[in-house]
Amino acid sequence: MDLNTRSAAQIETMIRQAFPDNLEAKAIRVARCESGLDEIAVGRNNNGSRDFGVFQFNNGGTLESYLGTTSRALDAPQNIAAAYRLYQARGWQPWTCRNA
Repeated sequence: MDLNTRSAAQIETMIRQAFPDNLEAKAIRVARCESGLDEIAVGRNNNGSRDFGVFQFNNGGTLESYLGTTSRALDAPQNIAAAYRLYQARGWQPWTCRNA
């Protein structure tokens, strides 16, 4: 993995490829709000947990369940594919930016 080499436009293209046509615009808005479309974004939460990658998987549960490791969460293709699986399981509910 070559960190931080993908542009926002490349990330958007990956999201369009991973999500069905009827969800891709919403997925891009959510990812833009969550991470700024930055595959190596790390967010810190008030409870001490952290969120990683394009769709900001939380190391308090979704990261372990859907990606397993932080390095996988910081890899855009893996993060985006996991985000679609998480969406299939729980809808937009897991994301703070679900109303974006």
